[in-house]
Amino acid sequence: MVESIVSWKPFSMSRLFLLLVAFLSGCAHVQKKQFVPMEERLFWQDQQTRQSELSNLSASVEVLYEGDKEKLRGKGKFVGQLPDRFHLMLHDMLGRSQYVLNLLGNQCIAHYPTEKLTYVDPNAGRTYIRRWMETELSLVDFYHLLLGIFSSKPSHFSSWKWDERQGLYCGLIHLNSIPIEVFVDPKMSTIHSIKFHYPKNLVTIRYSDFTPQGNFWFAHSVRFESQLPSTIIEIQWEDVAPWKPHGTNPFDYPVPHGSQTIILKEPSQQAKPVKE
Repeated sequence: MVESIVSWKPFSMSRLFLLLVAFLSGCAHVQKKQFVPMEERLFWQDQQTRQSELSNLSASVEVLYEGDKEKLRGKGKFVGQLPDRFHLMLHDMLGRSQYVLNLLGNQCIAHYPTEKLTYVDPNAGRTYIRRWMETELSLVDFYHLLLGIFSSKPSHFSSWKWDERQGLYCGLIHLNSIPIEVFVDPKMSTIHSIKFHYPKNLVTIRYSDFTPQGNFWFAHSVRFESQLPSTIIEIQWEDVAPWKPHGTNPFDYPVPHGSQTIILKEPSQQAKPVKE
């Protein structure tokens, strides 16, 4: 009989105990961030400041959209006027118009020139956004969040706690019974990330690439992630500057002629195509 190459020896209880202690110590050791004191009111002050200083905005943008069935990437121009007006136009690599998204109050128009297709949503873009992700956000909310503004906010969080693992403060809010976690960087008093805990979906917004912008910090990279359906929307801001209205109003965007127009209704109602 061939003898085993491995020689088994009794494993002492002392060695087992030492290994167990080392393992548990490694699991329990989580590097804690140094505590940075911050009062909740400083966050709301920052929110008021950025709403005031970003009331009229123009910028160059790069947008990435990745969904289950389609993908879009383009560069273009953005003009916005808080609280509920903006115009976004994207071009492809050849400079051709690829996508137009316009918001004027509750009227949302999304135009796809190549497909000669236009969506009109009279519900502030809520139904249109549900094509991307399971959420209750309107296009007005979406616009505010792109700027790091938590729209429809109360004057305080229901709880305000220090998260020692992330080195951030976590403010908890319930809006329409939806728990929302707002993670705030105490060094900048601004939003680091937000989590919307919907019954059937988790939507996360992450902010990065901060630079000083007037009296606040502005995130040049904003990333939306939805689990159901799997969706990523990422926006890169460049050349952010105040917009001074002059000439033609960019928000008075008419429904383009020569394209199929679909009027979006609430989920309980069927979308209505309109012939041009």
